[in-house]
Amino acid sequence: MLLEQSRKRQYGFSLVELLVAMVVIGILASIAFANYTATQIKAKNASVKGNMHTTSIAAEAYATDCAGLYPPSDAAMLPYFPGGNSSIGGVSGKRPTNPYTSVPDEPLYAAGLSSAADINSARATTPVAKGSVGQVGYSQSDEGLSYAVLGTGGDGKTLSGLEGNTLVLSNR
Repeated sequence: MLLEQSRKRQYGFSLVELLVAMVVIGILASIAFANYTATQIKAKNASVKGNMHTTSIAAEAYATDCAGLYPPSDAAMLPYFPGGNSSIGGVSGKRPTNPYTSVPDEPLYAAGLSSAADINSARATTPVAKGSVGQVGYSQSDEGLSYAVLGTGGDGKTLSGLEGNTLVLSNR
């Protein structure tokens, strides 16, 4: 009978071994989940930067048709977004989709960026809270001779560029 009990122990796992295995699997899962979440945030912020670029291209296309003057608002450049017919007052295109809400957002007016000096000043600051998550802001500056585009990340702050300062797309 003692021989039979020792055989059973050899073929099975003890409770302690099972608990250790479960703890190790739990730790690995929590590390993987944290990396997955951080990667999702980076991907959404990259999508906002893409939306900023799309808005910038629409502003440049509008200026090409208007003797170098940039649109006074995002509504004026709607035909220059993808799906529009790229003509003043033409068929409206589709605004870029906000990666955080999954709906096309109307760009915010990027207040405080009405001159080249304001744009340079914004570029020199650290990101600040501005608007809702994933939203793109557009502003005409220097009486139509320039523009500025900025975007907000998942924390509601403006996205940062290479040096950690606010990222502002502009022709200045």
